[in-house]
Amino acid sequence: RADFATACITAATAVTIAAVPKLISLCSTHWRAVSAVAYAVNVVAVSIPGRIDGEMQEHARRRKAQSANASASSPAIPEDSEFRSLFTPAGWAFAIWGVIYLGEGFGTALQVANAGDVAAVRGVVPYWACACALQTLWCVAFRPAFRAPRHFWLASAILIAEAWALGRAHAEARRVAASVSALTYGGVLVPLALHFGWIMCASLVNVNSLVAKTCAIDTQLAMGFLSAFGGAALGAGVTVVTGDPIVSAVVAWALAAVASDGGKRTTETLPDAPLRALAKAARWGSRFALCASAFRVFVPKRA
Repeated sequence: RADFATACITAATAVTIAAVPKLISLCSTHWRAVSAVAYAVNVVAVSIPGRIDGEMQEHARRRKAQSANASASSPAIPEDSEFRSLFTPAGWAFAIWGVIYLGEGFGTALQVANAGDVAAVRGVVPYWACACALQTLWCVAFRPAFRAPRHFWLASAILIAEAWALGRAHAEARRVAASVSALTYGGVLVPLALHFGWIMCASLVNVNSLVAKTCAIDTQLAMGFLSAFGGAALGAGVTVVTGDPIVSAVVAWALAAVASDGGKRTTETLPDAPLRALAKAARWGSRFALCASAFRVFVPKRA
């Protein structure tokens, strides 16, 4: 049954991406309705319990309640979880979701009300709606029924596709960033940049979880270093090219959380030295991404 469901979700993902041209056409006249429906469906999907991340959070809460030595810094993903990789952010990093959804809710309200010059960002809506649909599909795929390696790859693939959709939406947003009002910029463009940066990092986290379930420890360690340096380079590259300091700042936030977590697990014996090296790589990557963000703050991109 899981094989059939995986095939269905894979087909739905392909159809969602292929539907972008239709969304572009639809948004030429009904962009406000598309934005409202996309946001509503996304919020409903993420609110339905039973995903793997909810299971891990519940496991972490039980372990913390049972342990007299548990602290506020206990890992968000338990150290004995099968989904825990060497590249795992500390729990505090996920607080960014609240900012993203509140911001996108406000931005959607601006669009529905057609407030000010918000119509200038209508080109963002088709790709953002695609991203919302893909996140909905991820919510379906990231469940215990798909925990086997032959199914678990799908969640990572969907997040990568979502990062692509958000990247296209972000590119459309940057086309008009210099000409929109502060209200439109803060209500639509800022939450979008936060979402894009975070999904880039979430894709890396999901891929590392897949590698943890399917590959030897040396491959897991190599993927951890590749994610730390590659993620920093990707975030910095987007910021330098587009002129948006937010994306790289979000990557810096995520990598700082990976360094804070430390990557310790109870599922195998790994010396402290490689873990410290990986945490240092994530810390260096975070600083590099933050420097790129600061560069674009003080040296804005010329129009």
